[in-house]
Amino acid sequence: MAVSPVSRVSNMRAISRRVFTGVGVGILLLLVGATALFKEKISSPPYAQVFASRSSADVTLFSGAKSELKHTFDLSFDGVAGNPKDCAKNNDDVCVRWEKSGQLLITKAPKEGMWTVSIEAEQPFHVCFPLEGHQLYGGMVLDKYPAQRVNFTQIPFYTGDYSRAGRVQSVLERYWYTSGGLNVRVDPEVPLFVSQDEAHLCLTAKNEFPYSKESPISMIYTTCGNTANIREALKCFFPSYDKPIPPTKVIADPIWSTWVEYERPIDQKKFIQFEKDIASHGFNASVIELDDAWETCYGTQIFDLKKFPDPKAMVDEIHAKGHLVTLWVHPFLGPGCPPNMYEKYSQHLMKYPNGSVGITSWWNGEGAALYDFLNPQATEWYTKRLQGILDNYGFDGFKFDAGEAAYIPGMSMKEQAVTLHRPNQYTTNYIEMTSQFGTLTEARVGSESFQYKIMQRLQDTNSIWSSENLGLRSVIKSVLQLSLLGYGAILPDMVGGNCYNDKPSKELFIRWIQVNTFLPVIQFSLSPWSFDNETVQITRKFTALHHAYTERILKEFKDPRHPVINPIWWIDPEDKIALVTSSEFLLGEDLLVAPVLEQGATTRDIYLPRGTWRDENTGKVYTGPTTLRKYNAPLEVLPYFERIKA
Repeated sequence: MAVSPVSRVSNMRAISRRVFTGVGVGILLLLVGATALFKEKISSPPYAQVFASRSSADVTLFSGAKSELKHTFDLSFDGVAGNPKDCAKNNDDVCVRWEKSGQLLITKAPKEGMWTVSIEAEQPFHVCFPLEGHQLYGGMVLDKYPAQRVNFTQIPFYTGDYSRAGRVQSVLERYWYTSGGLNVRVDPEVPLFVSQDEAHLCLTAKNEFPYSKESPISMIYTTCGNTANIREALKCFFPSYDKPIPPTKVIADPIWSTWVEYERPIDQKKFIQFEKDIASHGFNASVIELDDAWETCYGTQIFDLKKFPDPKAMVDEIHAKGHLVTLWVHPFLGPGCPPNMYEKYSQHLMKYPNGSVGITSWWNGEGAALYDFLNPQATEWYTKRLQGILDNYGFDGFKFDAGEAAYIPGMSMKEQAVTLHRPNQYTTNYIEMTSQFGTLTEARVGSESFQYKIMQRLQDTNSIWSSENLGLRSVIKSVLQLSLLGYGAILPDMVGGNCYNDKPSKELFIRWIQVNTFLPVIQFSLSPWSFDNETVQITRKFTALHHAYTERILKEFKDPRHPVINPIWWIDPEDKIALVTSSEFLLGEDLLVAPVLEQGATTRDIYLPRGTWRDENTGKVYTGPTTLRKYNAPLEVLPYFERIKA
């Protein structure tokens, strides 16, 4: 029976503690049928201590004095690797080589206090980090927070649509942090699988689906050994925050998408009417977004002139009202396109290994092809097609959908028929392409791509209260996780969700706009006037409040010291309550927002970390850390607090 990486490391640690109690420096021990190496290395800091057996190693690194534990991990091979030997070539390196398969090398990185850990083998292996009671952050955007609240074993770390691909997610970054200061950043070349639970984070390297059999079985990661908490760990990888800044107009006033209101039956007449309805109900708009079903068939980038007889005149009319206009696009061709279309575009589409055009399925059906963003010529062709739309019709930008590697033909978890050396390169290239269209661009996927100057949209949310299945309570969790992964311009999904099943209640819709009020950008699709006049009035109140904070939000975008949106532990990274709080957030460092997230609730408990806080609804001042019990928040009230600095 296979042993999970988490079980393996627990067993290994118990053995190493039992066998090596009291062992001295540099002593080679003989066990029954095996050779074991116990090595302590003191030159200049870091200090390293390694126990190696025929199939594993237990490694501890210290930043200085031996008492200052900073980084510990366990390495285990799937099979016997042979006798371990010291292979260090100088006093600054730690090296262990196994005679049959495998080498561990730890070197000082150029940056002060940083190490590089490199492992090579001819068989799968696992690197496991004990969490030691600390909170885990990073890796992917999940519906729980902190990350260790979601348990899984050896999931392939490639991008996928959550609704179709199980545990794989649309935004993945190969770095993790803990509240105790552990930080790990894994090289994109590693064929990576991830396991995690309440006690461990385990990284596995193996050349199995979705990775090519030719991929080297290796692990390279960097870590800072002198970080004592989560803020210091973040600073190691993000010494400053160079954030993309959306157009001021987009921060100030909402984006309005046609998707929920009209879905696929959208046409030119309805698009024009949509803008009129927004204005007639007293709402501002920065962008009117044509979201779905404008093409002759999906992926041609050619307007259906029966539905949109004069796209340029349509755009010009919206521009004349003072709004920007964007267009929904995606990387698929079909289904439903004429067969000759696949042949016509074949040089720009993903192929199967035999050279035929690959076929995938997406939310609009089976039998679609996928544009090949691993091919520079296809990427250039696609980019020029979109630029032609901007030039010919006057659109200002695009909403890019999909882009996950799991949509590559043959690469779904169900098929597992096609492999690549770096599957996530598809997502990275896709986002790099989208970034050519400027900061008005929005996209929902990401991998090695936080640095691109676009708006990062949350995954499609569902019109429900729960955190599971990406309802309202998942929004703050997702925003915090994106922020911790380095994404600066975060666009929450549509207020009220996507209405894939039922329309949200009035209460859910209003609580949703309150969640979004102090996030960087607001996006509507379901109209407030589809409820009642009170909903319109309350929604106007909070869009006006957001508008009033435009300059404040811009200031946070321009401040390189911190992300725009932060967890409340940003103020005090040692605060154990703040470290697990997922129903509150900070705009910058000084505005704490605590929306009501429970159905039927008109009160909530609010935790204020250290500092002096002014209630912006009542003017009352509190000194943290403290918990406000049953804070009164009827439907029209959003609790938020300003930190008062001396």
